[in-house]
Amino acid sequence: MKGQSTISELSARNKELMSQLEERNTQLSALQATLMRSNSVPPSLDDRSIASRFKQLEQELKDWIIIHFKSTEQRPDLSPELREILISQVPLFDRLLQQPRSRTMVLRAVAGHVIQKAFESGEFVGVGDGLVAMETGLGRHTSGAEFNKWRSQTFIMLSKAFTTESKAQVVTTISQRLDNLLSPFATTTSQPERLHFLSRIVESAATLSLDLGCQIAKFKVLSEPAEAQFRCAQMEDVYQEHETHVDPHTGQPVNALDGKTIQAVVFPSVIKWGTERGEDYDEMKVLLKARVLA
Repeated sequence: MKGQSTISELSARNKELMSQLEERNTQLSALQATLMRSNSVPPSLDDRSIASRFKQLEQELKDWIIIHFKSTEQRPDLSPELREILISQVPLFDRLLQQPRSRTMVLRAVAGHVIQKAFESGEFVGVGDGLVAMETGLGRHTSGAEFNKWRSQTFIMLSKAFTTESKAQVVTTISQRLDNLLSPFATTTSQPERLHFLSRIVESAATLSLDLGCQIAKFKVLSEPAEAQFRCAQMEDVYQEHETHVDPHTGQPVNALDGKTIQAVVFPSVIKWGTERGEDYDEMKVLLKARVLA
């Protein structure tokens, strides 16, 4: 009788423990669902703040180049990598490098190119061309709303996995590449000092890239092909010698440089498609015009 009583007690206790476990599992599942819902909607960035951050990025790159790469009289030797970039991005670089004013623009164009490619390829978030290839493949088989929701969620997960150490490695790699490219033109002998300031700029660009990827609206940082024609709707004269105004007869923006060949893109444009509600992906908005040397 005593043995049967013990077995009954153990059986009852086991049922009680199983019931408690099921209740805990139910609570855990509810908590996980709540967390997923709360993490599924990224904090929305307004257009003005995005444009402002890119303008600050451009200004900081400009200041860094002016301080550390002041114009020199002699033409330095160019590395094969730098020459390849100049041939593709600034075809008339030989002539432009001869003048102090335009030489600075050439160096800014190289910096802008490196930054734009890091945005475009996903290098800023440590994934490289793999994510771009996946986006391209997935984009062919899904709607714009579904695709951009997937992309937003993917970047949110990347942001959680992007550790301080991995971000520092990305920043170091990009900063060293850019500094090495421009080092023949350097007038400051301390590379650690140059890299210190550049790393802060690149780090802010990496943060901006991750923030944009988390949005449901689609953003692209775009350059223009070498010797493209000036279009005032998406370009701005870097010297600001030719302002865009509205034609009173057509109501369209016009600029004296329209249709003329540009010599280089000094800083890329920022384009937005869609809204944070996941709508209107067929509508394009220029948040920041490309700064070009015309």
